[in-house]
Amino acid sequence: MAIVGSSLVRTAQQAQQRAELAAQRDARDLASALRAALRNPAVLTTIPPAEQANVRDGAVVVDNEVGWLQPLPERTPEAVLAGQLLAAQRAEWRDGDQASARRQFAMLLEEPARAAWPALVAGAFHALRDGATELAAARTQALLQACDRPPAAGAEPEFARAAVSTALLCAALTMPRSPQLDAHLIALPTELAAPLWSRLHERGTPAPDLAAAQRATAARRALLLELAAELRELPAQPAVRGRGERLWLWFPADAVGNGTAAAVDIAWLLTLPGLGTSRPTPSAALPPLPDRGQLVLAPAPLPHGADDVIPGLAGVVPEPAPPLPWSQRPGPLLGAAGLLLLVFGLSALALVRGARQQALALRARSEFLTGVTHELKTPLASIRLIADVLQDDDVEPAQQREYFALLGSETARLSTLLENVLDLGRMERGERAYDRRPGDLAAIVRDTVAQFRPLLQQARLAVALHEGCSAAAAVVDRGAIVQVLLNLLDNARKYAAGGGRIDVTTAAANGRFTVAVRDFGPGVPAAEHDAVFAQFRRGRAQQHGAVPGLGLGLFLARTIATAHDGTLVCEAPAQGPGARFVLTLPMLEENA
Repeated sequence: MAIVGSSLVRTAQQAQQRAELAAQRDARDLASALRAALRNPAVLTTIPPAEQANVRDGAVVVDNEVGWLQPLPERTPEAVLAGQLLAAQRAEWRDGDQASARRQFAMLLEEPARAAWPALVAGAFHALRDGATELAAARTQALLQACDRPPAAGAEPEFARAAVSTALLCAALTMPRSPQLDAHLIALPTELAAPLWSRLHERGTPAPDLAAAQRATAARRALLLELAAELRELPAQPAVRGRGERLWLWFPADAVGNGTAAAVDIAWLLTLPGLGTSRPTPSAALPPLPDRGQLVLAPAPLPHGADDVIPGLAGVVPEPAPPLPWSQRPGPLLGAAGLLLLVFGLSALALVRGARQQALALRARSEFLTGVTHELKTPLASIRLIADVLQDDDVEPAQQREYFALLGSETARLSTLLENVLDLGRMERGERAYDRRPGDLAAIVRDTVAQFRPLLQQARLAVALHEGCSAAAAVVDRGAIVQVLLNLLDNARKYAAGGGRIDVTTAAANGRFTVAVRDFGPGVPAAEHDAVFAQFRRGRAQQHGAVPGLGLGLFLARTIATAHDGTLVCEAPAQGPGARFVLTLPMLEENA
Protein backbone atom coordinates (compact mmCIF):
# COMPACT_ATOMS: atom_id res chain seq x y z
CA MET A 1 0.00 0.00 0.00
CA ALA A 2 2.94 2.36 0.75
CA ILE A 3 4.44 1.86 -2.77
CA VAL A 4 1.06 2.42 -4.47
CA GLY A 5 0.41 5.48 -2.32
CA SER A 6 3.81 7.00 -3.13
CA SER A 7 3.23 6.50 -6.87
CA LEU A 8 -0.20 8.08 -6.64
CA VAL A 9 1.20 11.09 -4.78
CA ARG A 10 3.86 11.74 -7.46
CA THR A 11 1.29 11.41 -10.25
CA ALA A 12 -1.08 13.80 -8.47
CA GLN A 13 1.69 16.38 -7.92
CA GLN A 14 2.66 16.35 -11.58
CA ALA A 15 -0.96 16.74 -12.69
CA GLN A 16 -1.42 19.58 -10.23
CA GLN A 17 1.68 21.40 -11.54
CA ARG A 18 0.44 21.12 -15.13
CA ALA A 19 -2.95 22.53 -14.10
CA GLU A 20 -1.33 25.46 -12.26
CA LEU A 21 0.87 26.35 -15.26
CA ALA A 22 -2.16 26.30 -17.55
CA ALA A 23 -4.10 28.55 -15.13
CA GLN A 24 -1.22 31.05 -15.01
CA ARG A 25 -1.05 31.15 -18.81
CA ASP A 26 -4.81 31.77 -19.04
CA ALA A 27 -4.55 34.59 -16.46
CA ARG A 28 -1.83 36.33 -18.53
CA ASP A 29 -4.00 36.04 -21.65
CA LEU A 30 -6.97 37.60 -19.85
CA ALA A 31 -4.89 40.47 -18.47
CA SER A 32 -3.47 41.28 -21.93
CA ALA A 33 -6.89 41.16 -23.57
CA LEU A 34 -8.38 43.38 -20.83
CA ARG A 35 -5.65 46.02 -21.27
CA ALA A 36 -6.26 46.05 -25.02
CA ALA A 37 -10.04 46.37 -24.54
CA LEU A 38 -9.68 49.37 -22.19
CA ARG A 39 -7.73 51.21 -24.89
CA ASN A 40 -10.14 50.34 -27.69
CA PRO A 41 -12.71 53.13 -28.44
CA ALA A 42 -15.27 50.41 -29.16
CA VAL A 43 -15.45 49.77 -25.41
CA LEU A 44 -17.58 52.93 -25.19
CA THR A 45 -20.46 50.94 -26.70
CA THR A 46 -20.69 49.08 -23.38
CA ILE A 47 -20.97 52.33 -21.34
CA PRO A 48 -24.33 54.17 -21.09
CA PRO A 49 -24.33 57.61 -22.79
CA ALA A 50 -25.19 59.24 -19.44
CA GLU A 51 -21.76 58.21 -18.16
CA GLN A 52 -19.88 59.65 -21.17
CA ALA A 53 -18.95 63.19 -22.14
CA ASN A 54 -17.44 64.95 -25.15
CA VAL A 55 -14.35 67.09 -24.78
CA ARG A 56 -13.77 70.02 -27.16
CA ASP A 57 -10.76 72.33 -27.12
CA GLY A 58 -9.62 70.80 -23.85
CA ALA A 59 -12.90 71.44 -21.99
CA VAL A 60 -15.81 69.19 -21.16
CA VAL A 61 -18.87 70.02 -23.29
CA VAL A 62 -21.80 70.98 -21.05
CA ASP A 63 -25.16 69.58 -22.16
CA ASN A 64 -27.99 72.05 -22.83
CA GLU A 65 -30.18 70.57 -20.09
CA VAL A 66 -27.31 70.81 -17.60
CA GLY A 67 -26.63 74.43 -18.59
CA TRP A 68 -23.72 75.10 -16.25
CA LEU A 69 -21.16 73.33 -14.08
CA GLN A 70 -20.04 75.81 -11.41
CA PRO A 71 -22.27 78.56 -9.92
CA LEU A 72 -21.15 82.16 -10.45
CA PRO A 73 -20.21 84.33 -7.47
CA GLU A 74 -22.93 86.39 -5.81
CA ARG A 75 -23.30 89.90 -7.26
CA THR A 76 -23.60 92.88 -4.96
CA PRO A 77 -27.05 94.48 -5.48
CA GLU A 78 -27.28 98.14 -6.56
CA ALA A 79 -27.18 100.36 -3.49
CA VAL A 80 -30.20 102.52 -4.43
CA LEU A 81 -32.29 99.48 -5.33
CA ALA A 82 -31.27 97.68 -2.14
CA GLY A 83 -32.17 100.73 -0.06
CA GLN A 84 -35.62 101.09 -1.64
CA LEU A 85 -36.34 97.37 -1.24
CA LEU A 86 -35.30 97.51 2.42
CA ALA A 87 -37.55 100.50 3.02
CA ALA A 88 -40.55 98.75 1.46
CA GLN A 89 -39.97 95.63 3.53
CA ARG A 90 -39.63 97.68 6.75
CA ALA A 91 -42.90 99.45 6.04
CA GLU A 92 -44.65 96.09 5.66
CA TRP A 93 -43.07 94.01 8.40
CA ARG A 94 -41.77 96.44 11.01
CA ASP A 95 -44.21 99.35 10.77
CA GLY A 96 -47.24 97.39 9.56
CA ASP A 97 -48.01 100.23 7.13
CA GLN A 98 -49.36 98.30 4.18
CA ALA A 99 -50.33 101.43 2.22
CA SER A 100 -46.78 102.78 2.45
CA ALA A 101 -45.34 99.39 1.49
CA ARG A 102 -47.74 99.22 -1.46
CA ARG A 103 -46.61 102.66 -2.72
CA GLN A 104 -42.94 101.90 -2.29
CA PHE A 105 -43.20 98.59 -4.15
CA ALA A 106 -45.11 100.37 -6.96
CA MET A 107 -42.38 103.01 -7.21
CA LEU A 108 -39.68 100.34 -7.04
CA LEU A 109 -41.15 98.37 -9.94
CA GLU A 110 -42.29 101.38 -11.94
CA GLU A 111 -39.14 101.33 -14.08
CA PRO A 112 -38.60 97.88 -15.66
CA ALA A 113 -34.92 98.58 -16.10
CA ARG A 114 -34.57 98.85 -12.35
CA ALA A 115 -36.78 95.85 -11.65
CA ALA A 116 -33.99 93.46 -10.61
CA TRP A 117 -34.76 89.92 -9.54
CA PRO A 118 -35.03 90.56 -5.77
CA ALA A 119 -37.40 93.49 -6.33
CA LEU A 120 -39.60 91.58 -8.78
CA VAL A 121 -39.91 88.62 -6.44
CA ALA A 122 -40.49 90.74 -3.31
CA GLY A 123 -43.12 92.86 -5.11
CA ALA A 124 -45.02 89.82 -6.36
CA PHE A 125 -45.10 88.18 -2.91
CA HIS A 126 -46.20 91.47 -1.29
CA ALA A 127 -49.10 91.81 -3.72
CA LEU A 128 -50.09 88.21 -2.95
CA ARG A 129 -50.00 88.85 0.81
CA ASP A 130 -51.85 92.19 0.34
CA GLY A 131 -54.70 90.38 -1.41
CA ALA A 132 -54.03 92.05 -4.77
CA THR A 133 -54.31 88.83 -6.71
CA GLU A 134 -54.41 90.44 -10.15
CA LEU A 135 -51.35 92.57 -9.37
CA ALA A 136 -49.52 89.48 -8.01
CA ALA A 137 -50.42 87.58 -11.18
CA ALA A 138 -49.18 90.44 -13.39
CA ARG A 139 -45.88 90.60 -11.55
CA THR A 140 -45.56 86.79 -11.68
CA GLN A 141 -46.18 86.95 -15.42
CA ALA A 142 -43.35 89.48 -15.67
CA LEU A 143 -41.13 87.03 -13.81
CA LEU A 144 -42.08 84.25 -16.24
CA GLN A 145 -41.16 86.48 -19.19
CA ALA A 146 -37.87 87.34 -17.51
CA CYS A 147 -37.07 83.62 -17.22
CA ASP A 148 -36.74 83.43 -21.01
CA ARG A 149 -32.97 83.13 -20.76
CA PRO A 150 -30.49 80.42 -21.80
CA PRO A 151 -29.96 77.51 -19.36
CA ALA A 152 -26.53 78.88 -18.44
CA ALA A 153 -28.29 81.69 -16.55
CA GLY A 154 -28.96 79.19 -13.79
CA ALA A 155 -25.33 79.60 -12.71
CA GLU A 156 -26.30 83.03 -11.29
CA PRO A 157 -27.41 82.42 -7.67
CA GLU A 158 -29.92 85.33 -7.65
CA PHE A 159 -31.52 84.05 -10.89
CA ALA A 160 -31.77 80.47 -9.52
CA ARG A 161 -33.48 81.74 -6.35
CA ALA A 162 -35.83 83.86 -8.50
CA ALA A 163 -36.77 80.76 -10.53
CA VAL A 164 -37.65 78.92 -7.32
CA SER A 165 -39.76 81.88 -6.10
CA THR A 166 -41.53 82.12 -9.48
CA ALA A 167 -42.47 78.41 -9.29
CA LEU A 168 -43.90 78.95 -5.78
CA LEU A 169 -45.86 82.02 -6.97
CA CYS A 170 -47.31 80.03 -9.88
CA ALA A 171 -48.39 77.31 -7.45
CA ALA A 172 -49.98 79.84 -5.07
CA LEU A 173 -51.84 81.64 -7.92
CA THR A 174 -52.63 78.37 -9.78
CA MET A 175 -50.86 79.79 -12.83
CA PRO A 176 -49.21 77.48 -15.36
CA ARG A 177 -45.43 77.48 -15.46
CA SER A 178 -43.65 78.31 -18.70
CA PRO A 179 -41.38 75.81 -20.50
CA GLN A 180 -38.47 78.20 -19.96
CA LEU A 181 -39.08 78.16 -16.19
CA ASP A 182 -39.27 74.34 -16.15
CA ALA A 183 -35.94 74.17 -18.00
CA HIS A 184 -34.35 76.36 -15.34
CA LEU A 185 -35.94 74.30 -12.54
CA ILE A 186 -34.45 71.12 -14.03
CA ALA A 187 -31.02 72.77 -13.98
CA LEU A 188 -31.31 73.90 -10.33
CA PRO A 189 -28.66 72.83 -7.81
CA THR A 190 -29.86 70.20 -5.37
CA GLU A 191 -29.71 72.51 -2.32
CA LEU A 192 -32.38 74.73 -3.94
CA ALA A 193 -34.37 72.03 -5.72
CA ALA A 194 -35.03 69.71 -2.74
CA PRO A 195 -36.89 72.36 -0.64
CA LEU A 196 -38.85 73.44 -3.74
CA TRP A 197 -40.23 69.95 -4.36
CA SER A 198 -41.22 69.69 -0.70
CA ARG A 199 -43.04 73.08 -0.79
CA LEU A 200 -44.87 72.18 -3.98
CA HIS A 201 -45.93 68.88 -2.44
CA GLU A 202 -47.23 70.70 0.64
CA ARG A 203 -49.26 73.05 -1.59
CA GLY A 204 -50.86 70.08 -3.35
CA THR A 205 -49.07 70.70 -6.65
CA PRO A 206 -46.29 68.08 -6.72
CA ALA A 207 -44.03 67.86 -9.77
CA PRO A 208 -42.56 64.32 -9.72
CA ASP A 209 -41.47 64.42 -13.37
CA LEU A 210 -39.59 67.68 -12.84
CA ALA A 211 -38.01 66.34 -9.65
CA ALA A 212 -36.83 63.17 -11.41
CA ALA A 213 -35.42 65.19 -14.32
CA GLN A 214 -33.65 67.56 -11.89
CA ARG A 215 -32.05 64.63 -10.05
CA ALA A 216 -30.83 63.14 -13.34
CA THR A 217 -29.42 66.55 -14.37
CA ALA A 218 -27.67 66.92 -11.00
CA ALA A 219 -26.10 63.48 -11.41
CA ARG A 220 -25.02 64.37 -14.95
CA ARG A 221 -23.50 67.67 -13.70
CA ALA A 222 -21.57 65.78 -11.01
CA LEU A 223 -20.23 63.38 -13.64
CA LEU A 224 -19.11 66.25 -15.87
CA LEU A 225 -17.41 67.95 -12.93
CA GLU A 226 -15.68 64.68 -12.08
CA LEU A 227 -14.41 64.27 -15.63
CA ALA A 228 -13.32 67.93 -15.82
CA ALA A 229 -11.28 67.49 -12.63
CA GLU A 230 -9.63 64.28 -13.80
CA LEU A 231 -8.88 65.36 -17.37
CA ARG A 232 -7.00 68.58 -16.80
CA GLU A 233 -4.10 67.15 -18.78
CA LEU A 234 -5.28 65.31 -21.87
CA PRO A 235 -2.84 62.68 -23.14
CA ALA A 236 -2.50 62.13 -26.84
CA GLN A 237 -3.19 58.39 -26.45
CA PRO A 238 -6.09 56.46 -24.93
CA ALA A 239 -5.70 56.36 -21.16
CA VAL A 240 -7.25 54.64 -18.16
CA ARG A 241 -7.12 56.10 -14.68
CA GLY A 242 -8.61 54.88 -11.43
CA ARG A 243 -8.98 55.91 -7.82
CA GLY A 244 -11.07 54.45 -5.03
CA GLU A 245 -13.82 52.53 -6.82
CA ARG A 246 -14.09 54.83 -9.86
CA LEU A 247 -12.56 54.41 -13.30
CA TRP A 248 -11.97 57.15 -15.95
CA LEU A 249 -11.38 56.41 -19.63
CA TRP A 250 -10.10 58.87 -22.27
CA PHE A 251 -10.19 58.36 -26.03
CA PRO A 252 -8.73 61.29 -28.08
CA ALA A 253 -10.10 62.37 -31.46
CA ASP A 254 -8.16 63.48 -34.50
CA ALA A 255 -7.93 67.11 -33.37
CA VAL A 256 -5.79 67.92 -30.36
CA GLY A 257 -7.88 68.59 -27.25
CA ASN A 258 -10.95 66.79 -28.59
CA GLY A 259 -12.22 63.36 -27.68
CA THR A 260 -14.58 61.32 -25.54
CA ALA A 261 -14.31 60.56 -21.82
CA ALA A 262 -16.26 58.27 -19.52
CA ALA A 263 -16.49 57.71 -15.74
CA VAL A 264 -17.78 54.38 -14.41
CA ASP A 265 -17.67 52.28 -11.26
CA ILE A 266 -14.96 49.67 -11.18
CA ALA A 267 -17.62 46.94 -11.26
CA TRP A 268 -18.32 47.91 -14.87
CA LEU A 269 -15.32 45.76 -15.84
CA LEU A 270 -17.38 42.67 -15.00
CA THR A 271 -19.88 43.60 -17.74
CA LEU A 272 -17.37 43.39 -20.56
CA PRO A 273 -18.08 40.68 -23.15
CA GLY A 274 -16.85 37.28 -22.10
CA LEU A 275 -16.57 37.85 -18.33
CA GLY A 276 -19.99 36.60 -17.32
CA THR A 277 -23.34 35.18 -18.31
CA SER A 278 -25.34 38.40 -18.96
CA ARG A 279 -22.90 40.47 -20.98
CA PRO A 280 -23.40 42.65 -24.09
CA THR A 281 -23.11 40.90 -27.40
CA PRO A 282 -19.52 41.25 -28.63
CA SER A 283 -18.82 42.96 -31.90
CA ALA A 284 -16.02 42.70 -34.43
CA ALA A 285 -14.55 45.94 -33.11
CA LEU A 286 -14.60 44.65 -29.50
CA PRO A 287 -13.91 40.91 -29.42
CA PRO A 288 -14.90 38.96 -26.31
CA LEU A 289 -12.41 38.55 -23.52
CA PRO A 290 -11.09 35.08 -22.67
CA ASP A 291 -13.37 33.24 -20.25
CA ARG A 292 -10.38 31.88 -18.32
CA GLY A 293 -8.66 33.63 -15.44
CA GLN A 294 -10.21 35.40 -12.47
CA LEU A 295 -10.71 39.19 -12.34
CA VAL A 296 -10.34 40.69 -8.83
CA LEU A 297 -11.65 44.22 -8.13
CA ALA A 298 -11.06 46.72 -5.33
CA PRO A 299 -11.83 47.23 -2.49
CA ALA A 300 -10.88 43.58 -2.05
CA PRO A 301 -7.11 43.40 -1.61
CA LEU A 302 -5.41 42.06 -4.67
CA PRO A 303 -3.68 38.75 -3.98
CA HIS A 304 0.07 38.56 -4.01
CA GLY A 305 1.31 37.90 -7.51
CA ALA A 306 -1.80 39.27 -9.24
CA ASP A 307 -1.28 40.78 -12.71
CA ASP A 308 -2.33 44.43 -12.19
CA VAL A 309 -4.46 45.64 -15.09
CA ILE A 310 -5.27 48.88 -13.26
CA PRO A 311 -2.81 49.29 -10.37
CA GLY A 312 -4.55 49.06 -7.03
CA LEU A 313 -8.01 48.67 -8.59
CA ALA A 314 -8.19 45.59 -10.78
CA GLY A 315 -6.00 42.58 -11.37
CA VAL A 316 -6.15 39.07 -12.75
CA VAL A 317 -5.21 35.96 -10.81
CA PRO A 318 -5.14 32.38 -12.05
CA GLU A 319 -8.30 30.42 -11.47
CA PRO A 320 -8.00 27.64 -8.91
CA ALA A 321 -6.92 24.45 -10.58
CA PRO A 322 -9.87 22.08 -11.07
CA PRO A 323 -9.89 19.12 -8.71
CA LEU A 324 -8.33 16.00 -10.09
CA PRO A 325 -10.49 12.93 -10.71
CA TRP A 326 -10.68 10.68 -7.71
CA SER A 327 -8.79 8.04 -9.64
CA GLN A 328 -5.75 10.39 -9.79
CA ARG A 329 -5.89 11.39 -6.12
CA PRO A 330 -4.21 9.22 -3.50
CA GLY A 331 -6.36 10.53 -0.70
CA PRO A 332 -9.64 8.87 -1.74
CA LEU A 333 -7.95 5.56 -2.46
CA LEU A 334 -6.08 5.52 0.81
CA GLY A 335 -9.25 6.66 2.52
CA ALA A 336 -11.20 3.85 0.88
CA ALA A 337 -8.65 1.33 2.12
CA GLY A 338 -8.81 2.81 5.59
CA LEU A 339 -12.60 2.81 5.47
CA LEU A 340 -12.56 -0.86 4.48
CA LEU A 341 -10.34 -1.67 7.44
CA LEU A 342 -12.62 0.38 9.67
CA VAL A 343 -15.68 -1.50 8.40
CA PHE A 344 -13.99 -4.81 9.13
CA GLY A 345 -13.05 -3.62 12.62
CA LEU A 346 -16.55 -2.28 13.35
CA SER A 347 -18.11 -5.49 12.06
CA ALA A 348 -15.91 -7.54 14.36
CA LEU A 349 -16.74 -5.23 17.25
CA ALA A 350 -20.46 -5.50 16.45
CA LEU A 351 -20.22 -9.29 16.46
CA VAL A 352 -18.46 -9.24 19.82
CA ARG A 353 -20.97 -6.80 21.27
CA GLY A 354 -23.88 -8.84 19.87
CA ALA A 355 -22.52 -12.00 21.41
CA ARG A 356 -22.02 -10.19 24.71
CA GLN A 357 -25.53 -8.73 24.66
CA GLN A 358 -26.97 -12.17 23.87
CA ALA A 359 -25.04 -13.62 26.77
CA LEU A 360 -26.29 -10.83 29.04
CA ALA A 361 -29.84 -11.40 27.84
CA LEU A 362 -29.57 -15.14 28.56
CA ARG A 363 -28.10 -14.35 31.95
CA ALA A 364 -30.88 -11.84 32.73
CA ARG A 365 -33.48 -14.40 31.62
CA SER A 366 -31.90 -17.03 33.83
CA GLU A 367 -31.75 -14.63 36.79
CA PHE A 368 -35.38 -13.57 36.20
CA LEU A 369 -36.58 -17.18 36.09
CA THR A 370 -34.54 -18.01 39.16
CA GLY A 371 -35.94 -14.99 41.01
CA VAL A 372 -39.52 -15.76 40.01
CA THR A 373 -39.07 -19.37 41.08
CA HIS A 374 -37.63 -18.32 44.41
CA GLU A 375 -40.35 -15.76 44.99
CA LEU A 376 -43.07 -18.27 44.14
CA LYS A 377 -41.46 -20.98 46.23
CA THR A 378 -41.64 -19.03 49.51
CA PRO A 379 -45.44 -18.33 49.64
CA LEU A 380 -46.21 -21.78 48.20
CA ALA A 381 -44.17 -23.44 50.94
CA SER A 382 -45.98 -21.37 53.57
CA ILE A 383 -49.40 -22.25 52.09
CA ARG A 384 -48.50 -25.94 52.04
CA LEU A 385 -47.26 -25.84 55.65
CA ILE A 386 -50.42 -24.06 56.82
CA ALA A 387 -52.59 -26.56 54.94
CA ASP A 388 -50.79 -29.49 56.64
CA VAL A 389 -51.32 -27.89 60.06
CA LEU A 390 -54.99 -27.22 59.42
CA GLN A 391 -55.54 -30.92 58.55
CA ASP A 392 -54.70 -31.77 62.17
CA ASP A 393 -57.89 -32.01 64.22
CA ASP A 394 -56.10 -30.83 67.37
CA VAL A 395 -55.81 -27.19 66.16
CA GLU A 396 -57.76 -24.85 68.37
CA PRO A 397 -60.41 -22.62 66.74
CA ALA A 398 -58.48 -19.46 67.69
CA GLN A 399 -55.34 -20.81 66.06
CA GLN A 400 -57.38 -21.85 63.01
CA ARG A 401 -58.49 -18.28 62.53
CA GLU A 402 -54.88 -17.15 62.80
CA TYR A 403 -53.77 -19.75 60.27
CA PHE A 404 -56.60 -18.83 57.90
CA ALA A 405 -55.57 -15.16 58.09
CA LEU A 406 -51.96 -16.15 57.42
CA LEU A 407 -53.13 -18.33 54.53
CA GLY A 408 -54.99 -15.34 53.07
CA SER A 409 -51.92 -13.13 53.43
CA GLU A 410 -49.66 -15.65 51.70
CA THR A 411 -52.25 -16.07 48.95
CA ALA A 412 -52.38 -12.28 48.52
CA ARG A 413 -48.59 -12.20 48.42
CA LEU A 414 -48.56 -14.94 45.78
CA SER A 415 -51.30 -13.18 43.84
CA THR A 416 -49.37 -9.87 43.93
CA LEU A 417 -46.22 -11.58 42.64
CA LEU A 418 -48.11 -13.24 39.78
CA GLU A 419 -49.96 -10.01 39.01
CA ASN A 420 -46.63 -8.11 38.84
CA VAL A 421 -45.21 -10.60 36.35
CA LEU A 422 -48.38 -10.56 34.25
CA ASP A 423 -48.59 -6.75 34.42
CA LEU A 424 -45.04 -6.45 33.12
CA GLY A 425 -45.94 -8.50 30.05
CA ARG A 426 -49.17 -6.57 29.45
CA MET A 427 -47.37 -3.22 29.73
CA GLU A 428 -44.63 -4.25 27.31
CA ARG A 429 -47.31 -5.30 24.81
CA GLY A 430 -49.40 -2.15 25.48
CA GLU A 431 -52.40 -4.23 26.64
CA ARG A 432 -52.67 -2.97 30.22
CA ALA A 433 -56.11 -1.43 30.85
CA TYR A 434 -57.67 -0.07 34.05
CA ASP A 435 -61.26 -0.52 35.21
CA ARG A 436 -61.78 2.81 36.96
CA ARG A 437 -64.81 3.18 39.22
CA PRO A 438 -65.78 5.42 42.14
CA GLY A 439 -64.28 4.24 45.40
CA ASP A 440 -62.92 5.24 48.79
CA LEU A 441 -59.12 5.46 48.90
CA ALA A 442 -59.04 5.55 52.70
CA ALA A 443 -61.06 2.29 52.85
CA ILE A 444 -58.78 0.68 50.25
CA VAL A 445 -55.77 1.49 52.43
CA ARG A 446 -57.44 0.08 55.56
CA ASP A 447 -58.47 -3.15 53.80
CA THR A 448 -55.02 -3.65 52.23
CA VAL A 449 -53.20 -3.10 55.55
CA ALA A 450 -55.58 -5.52 57.28
CA GLN A 451 -55.07 -8.09 54.52
CA PHE A 452 -51.26 -7.81 54.76
CA ARG A 453 -51.02 -7.59 58.57
CA PRO A 454 -50.68 -11.38 59.21
CA LEU A 455 -47.76 -11.62 56.80
CA LEU A 456 -46.07 -8.72 58.60
CA GLN A 457 -46.71 -10.37 61.96
CA GLN A 458 -45.14 -13.58 60.65
CA ALA A 459 -42.04 -11.47 59.86
CA ARG A 460 -42.23 -10.10 63.43
CA LEU A 461 -43.11 -6.60 62.21
CA ALA A 462 -45.73 -4.37 63.78
CA VAL A 463 -47.76 -2.16 61.45
CA ALA A 464 -49.39 1.06 62.58
CA LEU A 465 -52.02 2.84 60.46
CA HIS A 466 -52.27 6.59 61.14
CA GLU A 467 -55.37 7.87 59.32
CA GLY A 468 -55.48 11.57 58.59
CA CYS A 469 -58.88 11.23 56.91
CA SER A 470 -61.69 8.76 57.29
CA ALA A 471 -62.84 8.87 53.66
CA ALA A 472 -61.42 9.98 50.31
CA ALA A 473 -63.62 9.56 47.24
CA ALA A 474 -61.85 8.94 43.97
CA VAL A 475 -62.26 7.19 40.62
CA VAL A 476 -59.65 4.42 40.48
CA ASP A 477 -59.03 0.82 39.56
CA ARG A 478 -59.33 -0.74 43.01
CA GLY A 479 -57.32 -3.82 42.10
CA ALA A 480 -54.48 -1.73 40.65
CA ILE A 481 -54.32 0.53 43.75
CA VAL A 482 -54.33 -2.52 46.00
CA GLN A 483 -51.46 -3.91 43.93
CA VAL A 484 -49.49 -0.67 44.48
CA LEU A 485 -50.08 -0.76 48.25
CA LEU A 486 -49.21 -4.48 48.50
CA ASN A 487 -45.95 -3.82 46.60
CA LEU A 488 -45.08 -0.97 48.97
CA LEU A 489 -45.91 -3.03 52.06
CA ASP A 490 -44.03 -6.06 50.75
CA ASN A 491 -41.04 -3.85 49.95
CA ALA A 492 -41.14 -2.53 53.53
CA ARG A 493 -41.42 -6.08 54.87
CA LYS A 494 -38.29 -7.16 52.98
CA TYR A 495 -36.07 -4.25 54.01
CA ALA A 496 -37.42 -3.43 57.50
CA ALA A 497 -36.81 -6.77 59.20
CA GLY A 498 -34.45 -5.20 61.72
CA GLY A 499 -36.57 -2.09 62.28
CA GLY A 500 -39.39 -3.69 64.23
CA ARG A 501 -42.31 -1.80 62.74
CA ILE A 502 -43.89 -0.15 59.67
CA ASP A 503 -45.87 3.10 59.74
CA VAL A 504 -48.65 3.78 57.23
CA THR A 505 -49.92 7.37 57.23
CA THR A 506 -52.78 8.84 55.19
CA ALA A 507 -53.74 12.48 54.62
CA ALA A 508 -55.94 14.55 52.31
CA ALA A 509 -55.26 18.15 51.28
CA ASN A 510 -55.79 20.35 48.23
CA GLY A 511 -57.68 17.68 46.35
CA ARG A 512 -54.93 15.07 46.76
CA PHE A 513 -54.89 11.88 48.86
CA THR A 514 -51.50 10.83 50.23
CA VAL A 515 -50.34 7.46 51.55
CA ALA A 516 -46.89 7.24 53.14
CA VAL A 517 -45.32 3.82 53.93
CA ARG A 518 -42.33 4.25 56.20
CA ASP A 519 -40.00 1.50 57.42
CA PHE A 520 -37.15 1.63 59.91
CA GLY A 521 -34.66 -0.47 57.98
CA PRO A 522 -31.30 0.55 56.46
CA GLY A 523 -32.99 3.06 54.11
CA VAL A 524 -32.19 4.10 50.51
CA PRO A 525 -29.22 6.36 49.66
CA ALA A 526 -30.26 9.80 48.37
CA ALA A 527 -28.53 9.14 45.04
CA GLU A 528 -30.82 6.09 44.47
CA HIS A 529 -34.18 7.67 45.41
CA ASP A 530 -35.28 7.75 41.79
CA ALA A 531 -33.22 4.82 40.45
CA VAL A 532 -35.05 2.23 42.63
CA PHE A 533 -38.16 2.73 40.47
CA ALA A 534 -36.39 1.50 37.31
CA GLN A 535 -37.35 -1.86 35.82
CA PHE A 536 -35.30 -4.79 37.25
CA ARG A 537 -33.38 -2.21 39.33
CA ARG A 538 -32.71 -2.72 43.02
CA GLY A 539 -30.63 -0.87 45.55
CA ARG A 540 -26.89 -1.41 45.32
CA ALA A 541 -26.85 -3.08 48.72
CA GLN A 542 -29.28 -5.76 47.48
CA GLN A 543 -28.01 -6.31 43.95
CA HIS A 544 -26.23 -9.52 44.89
CA GLY A 545 -29.17 -11.32 46.48
CA ALA A 546 -28.98 -10.21 50.11
CA VAL A 547 -32.78 -9.78 49.97
CA PRO A 548 -34.80 -11.78 47.42
CA GLY A 549 -36.74 -9.87 44.78
CA LEU A 550 -37.24 -9.22 41.08
CA GLY A 551 -36.95 -5.43 40.91
CA LEU A 552 -40.49 -5.16 39.52
CA GLY A 553 -42.67 -4.06 42.42
CA LEU A 554 -41.65 -0.41 42.66
CA PHE A 555 -41.47 -0.07 38.86
CA LEU A 556 -45.04 -1.32 38.45
CA ALA A 557 -46.23 0.72 41.44
CA ARG A 558 -44.99 4.00 39.97
CA THR A 559 -46.35 3.06 36.51
CA ILE A 560 -49.84 2.45 37.98
CA ALA A 561 -49.66 5.69 40.02
CA THR A 562 -48.71 7.70 36.96
CA ALA A 563 -51.57 6.12 34.96
CA HIS A 564 -53.94 7.38 37.71
CA ASP A 565 -52.52 10.95 37.41
CA GLY A 566 -50.66 10.42 40.66
CA THR A 567 -47.08 10.27 41.87
CA LEU A 568 -44.89 7.86 43.80
CA VAL A 569 -41.58 9.03 45.27
CA CYS A 570 -38.97 7.80 47.69
CA GLU A 571 -37.64 10.15 50.32
CA ALA A 572 -35.67 10.06 53.52
CA PRO A 573 -37.70 10.32 56.76
CA ALA A 574 -37.52 13.59 58.66
CA GLN A 575 -36.05 11.76 61.65
CA GLY A 576 -34.59 8.35 62.24
CA PRO A 577 -33.49 5.55 59.90
CA GLY A 578 -35.40 3.82 57.13
CA ALA A 579 -37.12 4.82 53.92
CA ARG A 580 -40.41 6.57 53.20
CA PHE A 581 -42.44 5.91 50.03
CA VAL A 582 -45.16 8.50 49.36
CA LEU A 583 -48.10 7.75 47.00
CA THR A 584 -50.27 10.73 45.96
CA LEU A 585 -53.56 10.32 44.05
CA PRO A 586 -56.20 12.86 42.95
CA MET A 587 -59.60 12.83 44.66
CA LEU A 588 -63.00 13.79 43.31
CA GLU A 589 -63.66 17.55 43.25
CA GLU A 590 -66.63 17.44 45.63
CA ASN A 591 -64.52 15.48 48.11
CA ALA A 592 -61.64 17.94 47.70
